[in-house]
Amino acid sequence: KAPAILDPLQRVRARPGIFLCGQLAGVEGYAESAASGLMTGRYVSMILSGVCPQPPPPTTMTGAILGKLSQTGPGPFQPVNAQFGLLPPAEDAGLRKEKKRAALAQRAVRDMRAYLDLFP
Repeated sequence: KAPAILDPLQRVRARPGIFLCGQLAGVEGYAESAASGLMTGRYVSMILSGVCPQPPPPTTMTGAILGKLSQTGPGPFQPVNAQFGLLPPAEDAGLRKEKKRAALAQRAVRDMRAYLDLFP
């Protein structure tokens, strides 16, 4: 149900002053819940500082998970946890599984650092 209820910043669509995170928002797992909560705190901090918050890029695991919470798709919603299948494909599709995952992780770290630099 999360995609029908939440916007990309984990706010309740019908009441944008209310944020949900962790298992209430539809993530599964301790690290995923912690990341969701940290991003919610970051969004609130940005709003209170007069900055227009933006979600992290979908090339990061945090961005991919949070994006999944607000995107409607076919079939019923299932809780989301970290998995490489959430990330957009690696630039070099010919890589073997281990190297592909390493490339995805390197891209995610690079993109998250750039995102964090935009909103210190």
